[in-house]
Amino acid sequence: MNYMTRAACLILSGLMLSLPAAAQENRRPRSKADGKTRRARVGATPTPNQQTALFMLEQIFEAAKSFDDDLLKIKTQSHVADILWPYDEPRARRQFEESFRAIDSVKSTGGGDPLAAMAFPSNSPSAELRHEVLAMIARRDADLAKKLIDAATENSADKNSTQSTRATDQRARFDLYLQAAQGIAGSDPERAVQLAKASLGGGINHELLKVLLTVRQASPVLADDLFRAALTVARRDSGNAALHVATLAAYALPEFTIPAAPVAPGTTTNVAAPGGTPLIREFLDFAADTFLQLSGVAAQLGVPGATASRAAPNPVDMMTGQRLLPSFVRYMPSKAVLFRQALDTMARHSTRNQETAGLSKLFQPAGADELLEQAQSEKNVHLKDLLYVRAAMSAATGGDFEQALSIIGKLEDAERRTSFDSVVRFQAASASLKKDDVEAALRYAKGVADLRQRAFLYGMIARSLLDKNDVGRATETLNDAELFVAKADDSATKANALVVLAEVKSRLDTAQGFELLETAVKAFNRADSSEARQGQATAAGGNPVTTMMLNAVFKLDAPNFEPVFSRLAKVDFNRAAQLAHTLERKDRSVSAQIAVCRSVLAVKPTKTVATASGSEKRTEF
Repeated sequence: MNYMTRAACLILSGLMLSLPAAAQENRRPRSKADGKTRRARVGATPTPNQQTALFMLEQIFEAAKSFDDDLLKIKTQSHVADILWPYDEPRARRQFEESFRAIDSVKSTGGGDPLAAMAFPSNSPSAELRHEVLAMIARRDADLAKKLIDAATENSADKNSTQSTRATDQRARFDLYLQAAQGIAGSDPERAVQLAKASLGGGINHELLKVLLTVRQASPVLADDLFRAALTVARRDSGNAALHVATLAAYALPEFTIPAAPVAPGTTTNVAAPGGTPLIREFLDFAADTFLQLSGVAAQLGVPGATASRAAPNPVDMMTGQRLLPSFVRYMPSKAVLFRQALDTMARHSTRNQETAGLSKLFQPAGADELLEQAQSEKNVHLKDLLYVRAAMSAATGGDFEQALSIIGKLEDAERRTSFDSVVRFQAASASLKKDDVEAALRYAKGVADLRQRAFLYGMIARSLLDKNDVGRATETLNDAELFVAKADDSATKANALVVLAEVKSRLDTAQGFELLETAVKAFNRADSSEARQGQATAAGGNPVTTMMLNAVFKLDAPNFEPVFSRLAKVDFNRAAQLAHTLERKDRSVSAQIAVCRSVLAVKPTKTVATASGSEKRTEF
């Protein structure tokens, strides 16, 4: 990947079962009351819908055994185990263990070492499934997750005797600890921090940032403690210090982002932690030491332990330094002069590399107008476009979305122009909605090119209106959305957009929600049938990188049946279940059926307890 492409990616990265035994048997817990109190007789009483859901899960589980797609089989049986955990924990545990081990077998059939393939940042379907299954296990029992990770590493160590494979296995083990931490960071931050700290035994993985940001929402103290542990590890790993600076900066410094990054609703990122000044200063001390060493300035100043040797300046490190400079000026002016000297020294040693020198402009502190001026005078077409993008993002960050759109219109590359135009409009619509400016939100949303993103925005706007009890306007918004989706060509993308709208529609009116979901199911079946006849891949190809990244942030690439099927199943379980069965493609149908079952089984059944007086009381199972 050349530096131009790498810089573009860096910009984008900132944008960025049998019926359970527990339901069949009576248990007799021993009372701790006085001797006259007799044993309570407990009987679980699932509702009729819960009994049906348990039966459905059993059918799904058995059917999965014959799936040709091993990954779909493992995923299905793991989700069944997750739902059954409160009802039959021993069985769920066994299935989780079998599923986790089975992923190794799937990977080994493709050749290579199974544990090596587990390590981040693998994007293979098997690695993604491992992450999903591990997250489910960790949420249910973090100790079980750690036990399975350790066992996998030990088994691999028995088969591989070379030092390199043992090191790779250990690295995979630490990365899996981090995956498990991600799975429970929101629900069990204390245990997540323990697992994340264990992962630091293998060094710092860039995915640690996700754990840090998630834990901070629940416990800033725990998150700061994990951050300091990571900082200690980073200081020891001098060979990768600059990379660690870039990873950890996004947690320590509120301003260390590319402007206008898309943020999923309900998440908090890049917010200075409480009592952040000491933490920020600790981080900047580390960053200063790192860049003084990289530049050779530390050796010039006679800093103890500094080496005179200096590697060729890395353009990515230089960009990181440029982004850090304003933070030194703001938080640690006493070291800002030396830090600037380090950057200047690195720049002088890269003057012969015009591409590097040009790319350094991208991250120099500058406002939209200054960046726009630089872009207009730049001769290199690719660099000109990147400067235009940064100028547009800077304008968007300042709230001037019209200027941002005007700048985006200057891009030479048509695909890039359309893609970034959608990014800015997406951000503008979200910002307008936060200000309760529905008209502006709708105006910007209408210009978003990607159908799923536009439907998502209309859904957000409709939800906001419903929260304000503006039913009429919410209905109008959803009707408009249905019209533009209906005009689109039949495709899985269109069907996915309908699923997004159906969930919001169900909040407004259950009957209309069912009708729209039925339309979505038919659209999926037509699209899947057409793709099967033509031999096409399901996933849309050729999308601009920004579109794919934005869809990934908001999880719009694959249909998420959970919200709409779960909501409607609580109203009419049988109708929702029938709709789920109607989906013709196996993976879609299974996903929808599991969502239906989860919706009713998430509510624990009651049990009847006989008290000492002979009366009965109802409590949760």
